[in-house]
Amino acid sequence: TIGGTSNGNAIQLENGFHHLNALVVNKTSGVIIINDDIAISTTLTLPTTGTAQITFNQDLNLYGTLAITSGSAKINMGPNSSISIGGCVLTGTAFTIPSDIFNGNPTLAGLFLNRTNGLVVGNQMISVSEILQLTTGNLNTNNNLTLLSTATKTARVAPLPVGVRITGNVIAQRFIPGGNGKRKWRFLSSPGIVTGK
Repeated sequence: TIGGTSNGNAIQLENGFHHLNALVVNKTSGVIIINDDIAISTTLTLPTTGTAQITFNQDLNLYGTLAITSGSAKINMGPNSSISIGGCVLTGTAFTIPSDIFNGNPTLAGLFLNRTNGLVVGNQMISVSEILQLTTGNLNTNNNLTLLSTATKTARVAPLPVGVRITGNVIAQRFIPGGNGKRKWRFLSSPGIVTGK
């Protein structure tokens, strides 16, 4: 349990992967910064009042049936962070990311799903800069998912296992260099498989 009302220093855990049974945030104001990978077996519980923020600068792994209980606090995700729903725990009811849970639209290095009954993205656009990987369970984007593309890298979708689906719109960006001598025809597409023919 993390409590208090004022800004706190970054919470630096020992190097490595940290597995918590639950994380309860009772802090009503200020910012909590977690600079290490963290896994939560049951629930990340946020306060119902106040203006606190919690920043995850590395990977956030949510294994619980009810992964996040929403409140007035906001979550920030660092630019190199990832969110994993399910982790090594396959079961759990369908989980919807709570509305307005993030402090602005987050950009993640990776979004991973390994949860039998799937995930529904909430009302905020989630941008992925490196990889979207679904091992088990369907992803409903709720039309709020963007695969980013820059001069140095383009996000990709890992191969989907049989029976796993993505529903809803996905914005797939493709960086095209500009400037002198760059004007030319370019064909933009993505690979696909048509079954039943």
